[in-house]
Amino acid sequence: MDGTTDQNDGLLNGVFGTIESARLWCLGDGCTANAWLQVAVPQGSRIEIDVVGWTQLGLANRTVRFDGEVEPVAYFGLGDASEFDVLWVYLPDGGSMKLSGTVQARRRITVH
Repeated sequence: MDGTTDQNDGLLNGVFGTIESARLWCLGDGCTANAWLQVAVPQGSRIEIDVVGWTQLGLANRTVRFDGEVEPVAYFGLGDASEFDVLWVYLPDGGSMKLSGTVQARRRITVH
């Protein structure tokens, strides 16, 4: 796979192909009954999210390819949880940010 597209619906979509062949787009068209979260952060950030007693870890790295690049976004599947408790972003420069309280899932969060 050499890239993903994003429709902000919680589904990852893929673009497959090589320089010599035609591109094949694989777009997700369902399966969004479960909750999800996308976190767009600075390159190289680490994200931790606490949801109903369990923690997920995500790393955000920019993907560079011959026809462009994909922004650093971490994707989390939250199952049937409609909200999450705490989101930590650990920045590459050593700083960190915390988002806490009851935050609704099924959205994209952007950290600058």
